[in-house]
Amino acid sequence: MAEAGLKAADVGMDMRDERPAGWPWAGLCASLVFHVRKHRLGALGAVGVVLVVFVAIFAPVLSRYDPNAQDLANVLLSPSAAHVLGTDDLGRDLLGRLVFGARVSLQAGVVTVFFAMLAGITLGLLGGFVGGWVDEVLMRLMDAVLAFPGLVLALAISAALGQGLGNAMVAIAIVSTPQFARLTRGQVLAVKEFEFVAAARAGGASNRRLIFLHVLPNITSPIVVQCVLSVANAIIVEASLSFLGVGVQPPTPSWGAMLRMGYGYIDMAPWLSVAPGLAIFATVLAFNFLGDGVQDVLDPRRR
Repeated sequence: MAEAGLKAADVGMDMRDERPAGWPWAGLCASLVFHVRKHRLGALGAVGVVLVVFVAIFAPVLSRYDPNAQDLANVLLSPSAAHVLGTDDLGRDLLGRLVFGARVSLQAGVVTVFFAMLAGITLGLLGGFVGGWVDEVLMRLMDAVLAFPGLVLALAISAALGQGLGNAMVAIAIVSTPQFARLTRGQVLAVKEFEFVAAARAGGASNRRLIFLHVLPNITSPIVVQCVLSVANAIIVEASLSFLGVGVQPPTPSWGAMLRMGYGYIDMAPWLSVAPGLAIFATVLAFNFLGDGVQDVLDPRRR
């Protein structure tokens, strides 16, 4: 995670010299779409992400069975025409639980990163723009959170708050916030010294105008890269928490919980572990490919 933040910061430092103040957000999105299509791994990652989102949205259509419907007469069936990926220890269709589990993983990844991004950007802007004791207090707090391994801290927070997807998402958001805060603060410290910011300040622009019209638009690129990479990390953390029993609770389908259940039957029913494991692997790989593509697009030295 730390390396991803440093890579994102490098991208931001290179791009600021090429963009004027207040570079349009729409221009960033259009350029992003145009260049990602030309980046093979990035395009492959984008296709994978779109596929996962499609599966999550249309899960009721893609699944022939209720993911929580038990059929004790057909327990641990191997893959067949009736059950493409077989059934679990309670006779539930594994494919149905797998496609519905995509909703949990995407929810945990996207929602937690969204709130971590909002909190991190806010703290980073305050620390970098205001400076002084505000910066010291906020950054020392972020350093304290970063001092703990992310998964260990998320596990401790989830255990303290209680089991469930909501508490797991709170834990993941807290763990992910320092990455955005440190990244944003570093970018703000550099951008606020640029001449166009000094010129706007000399022209009587308020701090609010400086932040939202001159500083924030010029630190967008590294934040976008960090967001994509953080979603992949959040999916792994959620699956890990569910595997350890403090995340999503039965009978809600979750890839991590499915992996935990399949671990007990690895010898007699290996498909119970292989299917959710491959789903986690493919989804995280797709987001990482997309993140690499976005980084290449936003880095002028690689274009």
